[in-house]
Amino acid sequence: MKTSLAMGRLILKSVLVISVLFASCKNEAKKSEILVRDKGIDTINEVVKTDVNFITSKEATLNKVGDTIYGDFNGDGKLENAFRVLIKKGYGNPVEDGIPDEYEIHFSDKRIKPVKVDCCWFKLINEGDLDKDGANEITIVQAPMDGCIGSVNTFTIKAGKSYRLIHPFTIYWCADITDSELQKLVVSENNSIYYYEANPNDENLLSDNGDKIRFERLIKNKATVVNTAANDNNVLADLPQTDNEVIDNTSINNLKDLLVVSELSLKDMVSSLQYTWDVQPPVQDTSEKGYVTERYIFAYDKNGKKQILKRCGRMDMNTGRTLWLTNFISDDLDLLNKITTNLKYQGFELTGKQNSQYMYEDGNRMVMIKKGKKVYEINVVLN
Repeated sequence: MKTSLAMGRLILKSVLVISVLFASCKNEAKKSEILVRDKGIDTINEVVKTDVNFITSKEATLNKVGDTIYGDFNGDGKLENAFRVLIKKGYGNPVEDGIPDEYEIHFSDKRIKPVKVDCCWFKLINEGDLDKDGANEITIVQAPMDGCIGSVNTFTIKAGKSYRLIHPFTIYWCADITDSELQKLVVSENNSIYYYEANPNDENLLSDNGDKIRFERLIKNKATVVNTAANDNNVLADLPQTDNEVIDNTSINNLKDLLVVSELSLKDMVSSLQYTWDVQPPVQDTSEKGYVTERYIFAYDKNGKKQILKRCGRMDMNTGRTLWLTNFISDDLDLLNKITTNLKYQGFELTGKQNSQYMYEDGNRMVMIKKGKKVYEINVVLN
């Protein structure tokens, strides 16, 4: 009886730790608040429908500016999304002795390679077809590492690679500018491309309150188009290849695959999965006071096999510490049996069992298995 109570307390404590992290994996939609419901009524198809963000024509008409934008960026006649991904979280003041955040632009069409833009946070803009090649160009308005002078870069996609279309220019970052005005920063007129930039000596650039840019005060300049076809030095750096591409870019097939993916950095995880898994736009939530939660979703759907992987994080804004959880969802019961059997051979011990939930630990990692009637999930937390 005492042993049972002790085990119950242990799994309750562990469940509370994972529950806090798992909250960052939940969607806001009521239908998918809990991916594997207690009644076990979900199928993997239902999970995919509610938890993976598919592109619709309605979304494509609405999302021209923001964290995620939609368009035909490679000119194949099909819509894809482009979205901002935080690859590496920095710390401190990067101007002094700190390290800045690192960002990339990713695409739902895996034939388009990620665009490395480094520091700092940015907003994406679908510019339409500026160079008349049948594809939409992308502009990013990027925050400065310090101060108020940000940068504006416009990119074009040629044969799956990203090039600068025109030379970068500056923007005053410390005042507001509307999304509709952002779409006017770079325009195509009479087969030429123009951009709007502030005069640094303009004392009337800002509104009377100093919080808004007066767009009519910006100066129109004719842009110099970079010769992307002839100058390969304009190609932005591709994601570096990682030595951790251990799952063969395919599905999760055993416990080892799942554990190794769980131990990858977010950057290496994206690099390993991006060409055969659908990488969904990341979701960030700041509604919880003092915390920022992030969710990255990867969906696999090939040869009749469907799997979902999530990397979910919860950062304490006071300490800067982020706790990460890897969430795996599948309906392959043979795979579940294989993983469960292999846990003890990998040094894991069953430390708790409650209803349909099982807790395993090896001193460095915590694995919780939650079984539904048709779908199960496995959560992995690194100590």
